[in-house]
Amino acid sequence: MTPRAQTLHRSSTSDVVDQLSKGRPAVFFDENGDGVLFFAGSRSTVSLLHFAIRHSTGLILALLRHDRLDQLRIPDQPVFASEQSALNFTVAVDAATGVTTGISAHDRALTLRTLADPTSTPASVTRPGHVLPVRCEGTNRDSDFSRALDLVARADSRSLAAGACHLVADSGETLRGSSLSAFARTHDLVLL
Repeated sequence: MTPRAQTLHRSSTSDVVDQLSKGRPAVFFDENGDGVLFFAGSRSTVSLLHFAIRHSTGLILALLRHDRLDQLRIPDQPVFASEQSALNFTVAVDAATGVTTGISAHDRALTLRTLADPTSTPASVTRPGHVLPVRCEGTNRDSDFSRALDLVARADSRSLAAGACHLVADSGETLRGSSLSAFARTHDLVLL
């Protein structure tokens, strides 16, 4: 966490959980100081995904525990040693039914709801797709995303997934520090 990020107004954990339980997104700083929007996968709507896509890089992540990814038979994304990421990505997926191309806000919201649904099976998703799951194991390597997933679980015990995306300004630069705080204020979002 950057020193600048530490001086900004933060919401309490209970405020964040309250907003997530109402289907609202929240914002946090990742380990690089970049802004991340996150929300309960079970509460994904077209308007929420439209907002996330509009204000992000467009890459929508699904945060899931390793055992849930194994249950759904979603394999890890193969990478070369030189391409190691701070996150444990898996193969991208789409919901198996109800989607068209997979890229629309409707289709990605449906995919997130499918991943979050405890009754989903491996047949509920297709590979490859347009939502990129991240394997959250509770390690230091993914602690920011694991914490976001934990908060979503506290807000909605039925949601086995969280949606997330990195926020960017209109200029294309990632939102950080006071820019992220201003974004949160403008959109009435809680900042963790």
